[in-house]
Amino acid sequence: MDRYFLEPNQLKSFSKEENAFVVDYTSQTGGLRGVEILNVPPKDINYFHLENRGKIEFWGVNFEKCSSLFKKKDENCECMFVAKQAKNLKMACLVELKYCLDKERNLIENTIKAKSQLTNTLRILLDKGILNTRNYKIYLNISIPDSEKIPFTSFLTTTPASICSAKDEGCTLWGYNRLRVLNASFLVAEKERI
Repeated sequence: MDRYFLEPNQLKSFSKEENAFVVDYTSQTGGLRGVEILNVPPKDINYFHLENRGKIEFWGVNFEKCSSLFKKKDENCECMFVAKQAKNLKMACLVELKYCLDKERNLIENTIKAKSQLTNTLRILLDKGILNTRNYKIYLNISIPDSEKIPFTSFLTTTPASICSAKDEGCTLWGYNRLRVLNASFLVAEKERI
């Protein structure tokens, strides 16, 4: 990843001991701050959490800082996490956050828009050769930090298999605020306990 993302603040390296937290301050700060990928949980905003239980080294890519990768009309997701090394497939997880101000109405609308942003970003990364399905196990995750409903994928209008084209076969669509790194190839979703 470090050969594709060379500009300052595009790429953040995480050690085997670090977790990742993603926030989007854009609405909260009127655009003064935007997407941030952190290694400590913020206290002032809800977030997406990538819990590094597998103790792997990984990259965090902030797409908001990657203007040369996307055209102005492109809708892209917030960020991506990629394992640095793996014996087989490397994990690649694209994440889109949606903060729902009007919970009932915005939850469905935001989920549909997030799905579009994730699949568009994936298409661009595949087209540019940054990702491929031979070397990466690809996850697409919609996080709605303000919502307590888990998972959010029940609001999607299509199945994960129909979202990814044949060449993208094997990508997984989820809707969670927290994912756990199992190892350099696989993530697991936090399951709601009843």
